[in-house]
Amino acid sequence: MVAYALFPRVAGFPLTHASIEWGALRVVPSFALGCALWLVWNADLIASRIGALALAGVSAAALPAAIALGLPDYVPVLAGAGLVLGLGAAARHGSSVLSHPALVYLGEVSFALYMVSIPWQLVFSTGLQKMHVTHATYMPLGIWLVMCAGTVPVGMLFHHLIERPARAWMRRLPFGKTARLPLPEAAE
Repeated sequence: MVAYALFPRVAGFPLTHASIEWGALRVVPSFALGCALWLVWNADLIASRIGALALAGVSAAALPAAIALGLPDYVPVLAGAGLVLGLGAAARHGSSVLSHPALVYLGEVSFALYMVSIPWQLVFSTGLQKMHVTHATYMPLGIWLVMCAGTVPVGMLFHHLIERPARAWMRRLPFGKTARLPLPEAAE
């Protein structure tokens, strides 16, 4: 929250808008939040499936409300974190909310979705600006939703054409599973 509060004073714009020029710095608080979520999840502090689903439900409702109300950027980020924690804790306690094959598949392609999201946004928005459909600083909600939805098939394409073949290739490299480095000799 400190990074979200101080960043605009240094850079002149919100941390959540620092995707391209300040991307490495932008991910630091998100990474720290992810580590904290894992620690809370691993400590099993949410003791029941009902409590976990309640946290997920409240967070899911708070996320769009925080955005619609124009609350500081860290509020929807924290609501998203609560949603992730609630769903993770619910799964730990036996919930099958996210076990549908389509959702499992989206989880499998999520890294590719993450990797293509900014390039896709740049290509999509620049293309629309060149066609004079949108302005550089404003995109109507309907077009924004189409752009967001378009990330999914682009990410799926990259998952199957780049990520999976690259993963298979890396597994065949000599330093993969079969190659083992010798352990150092025990000091006598």
